[in-house]
Amino acid sequence: MTSPSDSATGASPRRSLVSLAGLLIVLLVVNGAIGLFGVRYAGLKHAQNLDTLDTLVDALDDARQAQVHFKVQVQEWKNVLLRGQETQDFERYFDSFERHESAVRDRLTALGAMAGATGIAPEALDALLTEHARLATDYRQALAQYDRSDAASAARVDRQVRGVDRDFSDRLDALAERTRLRADELREEIKRQTAAREDRIEWIVIAGTAITVVLLLLMLFLSTRRR
Repeated sequence: MTSPSDSATGASPRRSLVSLAGLLIVLLVVNGAIGLFGVRYAGLKHAQNLDTLDTLVDALDDARQAQVHFKVQVQEWKNVLLRGQETQDFERYFDSFERHESAVRDRLTALGAMAGATGIAPEALDALLTEHARLATDYRQALAQYDRSDAASAARVDRQVRGVDRDFSDRLDALAERTRLRADELREEIKRQTAAREDRIEWIVIAGTAITVVLLLLMLFLSTRRR
């Protein structure tokens, strides 16, 4: 016949074993939930960073296109003066000048729409657009003095606007460079954040696995004692 003390002695390891089993189940659930949350959060954050990077790449493309179009615009202005003596040539070069002028404006406007995501100050883009509009006025006012029948007229007109494009061109180049640097910085930041998140998830998995192993060993020990 089993004495009360023997029953109490046998029940104690049994209760401990049940408690450990319950704790193990809770730990497995919590560890899995943390792992899933960590993976999901990392995925969402990575996707957000990639979206921002895509926007920066688009902004950099717009800035570089604006650079190219402006350089062609200036070149076409020179062509108007140097090779525009004939009506057909004048119209062809001036039409190209206006098309590239419009493209610069469109690219800067597109950059303005992305200013919040890229970190570019909207005021800086507004200032560039204002400066570009002023250049458009200066070019046309100077062109009003152009006499295609007078060979010396081209030189006089050119002197009126010589160098007026330099400041705008420098500021446009600086904008493109800042955008490129921001994109490069974000790429490096994404790499650092990804590595840090992977390290945290790895640490959680290792810690959870270690605790699980300890609990399993305790359960095995109590199970053995029970026999």
